Amino acid sequence: MATEIGVDYIVFHSQILPQLNDPILSNLNNEQARDAWATILEATDFKGTILIENVFENTPEMLVNYMKLVDFQNVKVNLDIGHAHVGDAELSEWLEALKDKIAYMHIHTNDGIQDQHKPLSPEGVNELYQMLDEYNLNPVLSLEYQAEDLEAEIGKYL
Repeated sequence: MATEIGVDYIVFHSQILPQLNDPILSNLNNEQARDAWATILEATDFKGTILIENVFENTPEMLVNYMKLVDFQNVKVNLDIGHAHVGDAELSEWLEALKDKIAYMHIHTNDGIQDQHKPLSPEGVNELYQMLDEYNLNPVLSLEYQAEDLEAEIGKYL
């Protein structure tokens, strides 16, 4: 379907559950994900990028391990900074750990407790750009919150 409509990116949630932190189970999950993506990539002619989004992970380590095994050229990370903010690691830790795999980012924030999908403050936008510069990242940025004035909101990021 993605090929038929000509999309460049498809986002899938990682389906990583931090509660399954036993190394044997984590590795099995990652191996099964690798095998599933290999089958999907072989069965389709999708030329775009498949993005794996962090959802429940508290730190980047589980997603780093996932991406090490699911090591296909067109499978990258969609770093959802709002989801990361609900976890235990700073955004800089996520960027450092996943910098070579990040191709896309969902931009929103919250109170650190619930996934509220609120806009970043002007200071938050500046901090984000400083970190992207620091880690030499230029991902696609996707606003993932309700904007009253979309043009004005996009203008904050230009």
